[in-house]
Amino acid sequence: MARQLYDYWFVQFNFPNEKGKPYKSSGGKMVWNEKLKREISQWVDAKKIGDIENNIITGKTPSCADEDNFGGDIPFVTIDDIRG
Repeated sequence: MARQLYDYWFVQFNFPNEKGKPYKSSGGKMVWNEKLKREISQWVDAKKIGDIENNIITGKTPSCADEDNFGGDIPFVTIDDIRG
């Protein structure tokens, strides 16, 4: 369900607009993004994470008591990893 919601909002750009309607399919303005080679919502600004990482001041480390939090398919990245 989370994957479907992500696709609908962030790939298809059909997140709810100010009237609660799907943004793109309700006529939301799309613009061409040369970096991504695709149309994106006029409200989206594609940046490299290194360009915004100074705005990130804290995060939360997953519990080490739960082994499922580590060693899986999804990497855990810290702010220090990005800065390094």
